[in-house]
Order: sequence, then structure tokens, then C-alpha cells
Amino acid sequence: MKVRKKEELANLSESFIKNKNYRKIILLDRELSAELQGYLDTINNRYLQGVYSRKYENALELYLNGQSNIKSIIKAKNAFELLNDYKDSRELSEKCSLIITELEKQQSLAKAEELIDRALRFPERAEELRQSHYSEIAFEDPDHAESLCKNMDGAEETINRCCEIRRTYLPL
Repeated sequence: MKVRKKEELANLSESFIKNKNYRKIILLDRELSAELQGYLDTINNRYLQGVYSRKYENALELYLNGQSNIKSIIKAKNAFELLNDYKDSRELSEKCSLIITELEKQQSLAKAEELIDRALRFPERAEELRQSHYSEIAFEDPDHAESLCKNMDGAEETINRCCEIRRTYLPL
């Protein structure tokens, strides 16, 4: 192993578990075997810290660069959860959860606004062709938009717009 003292085994970059001499020691000397196991544990812990460090850096990069991308934030959250208590992984996982919730809310509001805009474009055509697809869109979109926003904080204005569309354009 090219070390002068057995204590230097703990500084090796790779495990010596497959070494023939180590395997013989395991069988013949329990005391020395336990000491060598301590060195192997040190090597393995150093290796795991390196792995955790790389995974943490990758998750942190996803978190920092993908704050407006829900897929990136979900990947970052999952990576932080796998790291358990490594550095501030738990805290960052919780922050990712908050960002995901906010992005989902924004997506729902955007979808509701899109439905409202679409409903506003079709009422005149729907009057002409009441049995057509346009008619269905004009009457169903405000309901769908309202259901998307029903239990969402800050969506009262969107819900009010849906009610106004129904009062203005749709028959009683």
C-alpha cells in the first residue's frame, strides 16, 4: 500500500478492502482487523463526503438557476431530500417546496386568465352559433377558470371576473 505506518492507511484515497494481505489479517488477527476497519471507515466517510458534496453542489445549482422552472425546483427538492442532514439540505428542500407551491399557484392563475380571455373572445360568435363548439367554450371556460381559483389566496379578482362574464354574456 506504500505507507510507512499502519496509521497512514487512513489517508489512502481508495479502500484496501480487496487487498490480499488485509483479507489474511481479517482471518488471523481480530485486534489488528478492528484497527484496520477504523481506517477503512475513515476512507469510506471521506469518499461519502465527496459524493454528498458533489450532489449538494448539483442540487444547489438547480435551485439557484431554476427558480422559475418548476421541473428544476422539483429535481432540486428531491436531491436535497436524499441528502438528509448534509449542510442545509433540509432547509433548502423546504424552500423548494414553497417555491413549487408558488409556481403552481402562478400556473393555475395564468391558466384561469387564459380561459377568461378565451371566453371573452367567443361570446359574439357563440350567439350566432349557440350549438357550436364556440358556444360551449364561452359558457364552460368561466366555470373552469373559477374552479381553478376557488380555494386560492389572492384569486378573488379572477373569480369576480368570471362572475362578471357570466352576468354580462351568458343567459340567466
